[in-house]
Amino acid sequence: MKSAVDLLRAFLLLIRAKLLVKSGSWMTFRDYLPKPASPSQQHGSAYVEHITRICNIAARLLPARTECLERSFVVCSMLRRRGISSDLCIGATRVPPLLFHAWVEVDDRVVNDTPLLKQGFLVIYRL
Repeated sequence: MKSAVDLLRAFLLLIRAKLLVKSGSWMTFRDYLPKPASPSQQHGSAYVEHITRICNIAARLLPARTECLERSFVVCSMLRRRGISSDLCIGATRVPPLLFHAWVEVDDRVVNDTPLLKQGFLVIYRL
C-alpha cells in the first residue's frame, strides 16, 4: 500500500514539475521544494533507493517524456518530505560542448544517477 501511495505522489509531483518547467525558469523549482532537512537526520539507504525506483516507474507511466530536472525535483521533494537531507544539483559539463544535467545527492552521494556523473559535471547550482 505504501508503494502505491508513493507511486501516486511521484506521478503527481512529475506533473507539477512539468508544469513548472513550462511556466518558465528552472529557478521556480526552489520555491516548490520542501525546506532541506537537518543534516543530522538519519535515513535508510533502502528508502532512498525505494524513492528513486518509484520515481523512475512514475516517469515511465507518464505519457510525456520526463527530463532529469523533473525527475530530480520529484526525488528530492519526496526525500525531504520524509526528513531526509538531500540536494538537487544542477551541473554543467567541464569541457565543450556545454551540456546541463540535474541529479540528487544525499550525503554528497549521487542517488538517482551514476556515481561517476560527478566526474563529468561541475555543480553550478545546488538547491
